[in-house]
Amino acid sequence: MVLVEMCLLQIYFVDTLGGAATLIITPQGESILVDSGWYTEDARDAKLILAAHPGLQQIDHYITTHWHCDHYGAIGHLSEMIPVKQFYDRGIPLSLPEDEKNFPFLIERYRKASGGNSRELRPGDLIGLRQSPGKPKVELQCVAANARVIPSLAYDCTNDLCKTNQPKPKDESDNAKSIALRVSYGSFQFFLGGDITWNVEYDLVCPDNRIGELDLYMVDHHGFDVSNNPVFLNSINPTVAIFCNGPHKGCSPQVVKDLKALPGIQAIYQLHRNVDTTEADNTSVEYIANPDPEQPGKYIKVSVPEDTKFFAVTIGEGGPQKPFACK
Repeated sequence: MVLVEMCLLQIYFVDTLGGAATLIITPQGESILVDSGWYTEDARDAKLILAAHPGLQQIDHYITTHWHCDHYGAIGHLSEMIPVKQFYDRGIPLSLPEDEKNFPFLIERYRKASGGNSRELRPGDLIGLRQSPGKPKVELQCVAANARVIPSLAYDCTNDLCKTNQPKPKDESDNAKSIALRVSYGSFQFFLGGDITWNVEYDLVCPDNRIGELDLYMVDHHGFDVSNNPVFLNSINPTVAIFCNGPHKGCSPQVVKDLKALPGIQAIYQLHRNVDTTEADNTSVEYIANPDPEQPGKYIKVSVPEDTKFFAVTIGEGGPQKPFACK
């Protein structure tokens, strides 16, 4: 099956070697980039973002989920290659004690790229996207930021899974403050949570589930087990999960095990094979974009056609497409 790109929602999970960069192209042709990977002298991640979608002329909306260097390091280089129109973040802190080495340099590059103008996102905020009359609505909503989540709208809809929660100590790092996003296109639902951690995930689905069950889940925090609370995973119960991990980063065995146990899961994809664990602690080899750590660079692409009855996942340029029904 080959999908024609017109009227598709397209999502590219770019290989940033354990960082994060997710490029979204809406059916109306708007571009959204969530995070941009690492800063390197050769601008590796910026180049791979551009290569993922040939013909990309500009980034209409750029979102930094949080201020760890693997998530916004390449935006300076990218903004020198193509225009970046609108910047969004959780607010710029005066300092970042957990990354004293990189933060002063990278935040100055961010300020230069944004011209000092960025919008602070708060839970519940919607990013205005172009729509086509008579076509499914495409929506991008901030559901968490600065360790706060969207308010509950239900009054008697308790999530019974919450009873099994085992809370962790409060996470004071910038991970817990990550922006988390929900992308909707008709019946298709996608969640991208940056590096949010255990207790914030709980708050999103307890006492009631503000996210709902998902078609696609970008595994939180590269798949580390300080995130991916089982209460959260079972509440969102995705059809497909994608790890944005590196050969030596993320994709924790416990998270792989918990995802495989979900009742609704049909496929788990990884950008890289975790070379520090066993074959059983990785997904099936056909779902790993870069099984050889010496030959990285392939992306994972998700395409959603206009009827939003199904979505297709492809590894790399021209790879076979595997379809999955939308919930």
